[in-house]
Amino acid sequence: MIQDTVLTTDELLLVTGYERDGDLKRLFDQQGIKWFPGKGGRPWTTIALINQAGGLFPTGQSVRALGPDDV
Repeated sequence: MIQDTVLTTDELLLVTGYERDGDLKRLFDQQGIKWFPGKGGRPWTTIALINQAGGLFPTGQSVRALGPDDV
């Protein structure tokens, strides 16, 4: 599925306009995007993880809001 597509560091740098891996890692952390260190510590992630950080979920999945009774 496209949602499981891995995005490499080079692809992510190109799309974001950043030039350094550290800037990319900082962006991920600020945006709540889960990333993983690859060879040499270079970050990679997936489209699904980016979507999840943005509040988007695959078709058929939903997130239930917590209410006062859930605490």
